Amino acid sequence: MHDAVSNSLDGAKKSSTSKIALNQKLKDNLEAIGHEVSAATNLDTLKIKVTERISDIAESLAQKENIEQEEQQLLSTSLSQMQSRLSELESEAENYKSKLSEQRFKSLQDALTKLPNRAAFDERLEIEFTRWTRYQHNLCLAVIDIDHFKRINDGFGHSAGDRTLQVISMALRKFLRETDFIARFGGEEFVVLFPESKLDAKLPKLESIREQVKRIPFKFKDKSLNATISIGATQFKKGDTPLGAFDRADEALYKAKRTGRDKVIITP
Repeated sequence: MHDAVSNSLDGAKKSSTSKIALNQKLKDNLEAIGHEVSAATNLDTLKIKVTERISDIAESLAQKENIEQEEQQLLSTSLSQMQSRLSELESEAENYKSKLSEQRFKSLQDALTKLPNRAAFDERLEIEFTRWTRYQHNLCLAVIDIDHFKRINDGFGHSAGDRTLQVISMALRKFLRETDFIARFGGEEFVVLFPESKLDAKLPKLESIREQVKRIPFKFKDKSLNATISIGATQFKKGDTPLGAFDRADEALYKAKRTGRDKVIITP
């Protein structure tokens, strides 16, 4: 594009110089005709001189027209080149945009479970917290942990543990609403945001999720097992911060763990 603009400017500069010279030549010829008419003493001689001047003027006008056509052609070529380059740049920009979008998506996705990761959760939590602060809509948060996950890794291997995480993450996503947001928080722990939800109304749903996960048949090394989950949940209340609400749900989870696991504990 820089080359096309430079060529166009150079051409315009040369054309301008040539047109200035031709304009001066036209002016000189017109002035000369005036002088010759004023000083003429013989009509035939004047006719010859004026005819020569007119011929010269016509030639200058023709040259000027050619210069303007060349200038127009150069400008048209330059614009065409710039348009072509702009199209290429737009295509490249869209390609980079697509790649950046893909990289951002991957950076916010947990590679194993294909759920959003902790960074994605932090980002979504900030958005939901801002909405809750502004509109005071109900907002609940739950922390879910797979019970005795270490035993699965130790007893059946890490590939079995990975498979357990994948199956349970798919089940959790299936049991939730589209408006709910679930992410893998780390290890065997998941977090869920429930917009537009009251805590008491979510308890039956959380209990149902716990029961559904418990019924999933797992079989590793010809041995069957049933994985269970513990859940701690809370609802955002006046004066809350994202960390404060999370800690409250996390404490409810640890209470569920301490009191036998495979249960749901909610805390206002």
